[in-house]
Amino acid sequence: MAAPTPPPADIAQVRGDRISLRRALTLLGMTLLVPGSAQVAAGNSGLGRFAMRVWLGVIALVLVVAAVFLINRNWAIGLYANAVTPWIVALAFLMLGIGWIALLVDAWRLGQPRALATGHRVFVSGLALLLAVVMGFTSWQAFGIFRSQADLFGHVFAGGGNTTVTGGRINILLLGGDAGAGRDGLRPDSMTVASVDATTGRTVLVSLERNLQGAPIPEGNPLRAKYPNGFRCAEQACMLNGLYTEANDNKKLFPGDPNPGLTTTRAVIQNITGLQINYYALVDMEGFRELIDALGGIYLDIPYNVPLGDENTPLSKMPYLDAGQHVHLDGDLTLRFVRTRVQSTDYSRMIRQKCVMSAMLKQLSPTNVLSKFQEIVQAGKDIVETDVPSSQIGTLIDLASKAKNLPIASTAISPPLVPDTVNPDWAKIKVIVADSITASQKLDQADAGSAAATPTTSATPSKASTAKPSTAKASASASTKTTKATATATSSAYQAGQTDNLDQVCGVS
Repeated sequence: MAAPTPPPADIAQVRGDRISLRRALTLLGMTLLVPGSAQVAAGNSGLGRFAMRVWLGVIALVLVVAAVFLINRNWAIGLYANAVTPWIVALAFLMLGIGWIALLVDAWRLGQPRALATGHRVFVSGLALLLAVVMGFTSWQAFGIFRSQADLFGHVFAGGGNTTVTGGRINILLLGGDAGAGRDGLRPDSMTVASVDATTGRTVLVSLERNLQGAPIPEGNPLRAKYPNGFRCAEQACMLNGLYTEANDNKKLFPGDPNPGLTTTRAVIQNITGLQINYYALVDMEGFRELIDALGGIYLDIPYNVPLGDENTPLSKMPYLDAGQHVHLDGDLTLRFVRTRVQSTDYSRMIRQKCVMSAMLKQLSPTNVLSKFQEIVQAGKDIVETDVPSSQIGTLIDLASKAKNLPIASTAISPPLVPDTVNPDWAKIKVIVADSITASQKLDQADAGSAAATPTTSATPSKASTAKPSTAKASASASTKTTKATATATSSAYQAGQTDNLDQVCGVS
């Protein structure tokens, strides 16, 4: 038998309910796409027009910001990097989110949910609630991100550096500080000057051996009166990296200076290299692992097995970082890789440190920065101290972007270039540094007028091995011989002047 025909009254009710459902959904959709439009359509024109003006104002502001960014990117980044700007943006996102949620609730009300059938009423109410929750979560997350950026800019980029470009170069002193257990204060075990061409971004890394003795202290520094003939002690304990602790231990000689160790180290390295230091960045090596993990680790080609134990580890139980291509290092392995001194020298440690610096520069991408932004911000706040002003962040980002497509030159102020670390030839060191800068500038001159360098391929390989320390057993002796032989070969390559491209040593491109 055919189903009975519904009474006309029921048909009209079904049709009316469908119309009401479409109206309710339309009002929610209009609010989602153009806040305020639902209120204008439903008769609440005052609230609707105000909300639409705000929405159009936000769109206009975004377009203006985009235009300014395209016209003068560095100025725009510098303005945003001011600690106040992200706070304003964070509060704006929070207020817009609250307003949007209120408009969604009002659009749900205007849809007259009580007039809907029970099932449709539940559906529309659930959808409105879902949209409100998503909007609230999104605005709160955006508020958190911009608030973290404001905190980072205010905490790390306090400014105070020298923005003057000398000889067409920006020179940044990179210090790897270590204040671990058993250490007498913080000592910068890693001291490197990154000399960057202010136009092309081509970079020269000049690393200084921490064991250099007799470092000349420039006139005007209070420690010069105590060490007129250079930083030297009878027991040969006054090494270059000890200047930091020595100055901080004599703070009374530096009235008004909050960090005399940094002031002295910076002045002495500037005096040794002949490079005008614009900025410094001090990284706590103990917290360094957090930053590497926040970036998702790094990839390196490891040319030989690197021992990771200490001097007290028996050779038969020595853990090794196995040689390999495209080896993935997490924060802990990276820290152990750059710190180890077993079967090694300070010179080879400097090579490894520069390999890691180069890897971080070349493998940094917007994707891993955005996906792990909060972790990177927290790690940066905890381990980085710098005097780069926020106004210069855009310039440095621009130069770093250019540097990613160019080989990074490397010069080590240590044996074999400087064979005597007890009585270094300071005049020769200045010549070595100057020659390295000149060689880099000649490469830029040779590239002038030629097509832009082809971008390097992605640093993340399609097939990568994950590094795990292995324990040497029967092959420990052979591994030791391989390590020493390879280290000797690497040292010979540096001595022969074949190290202007770190990719040849540790494969970070």
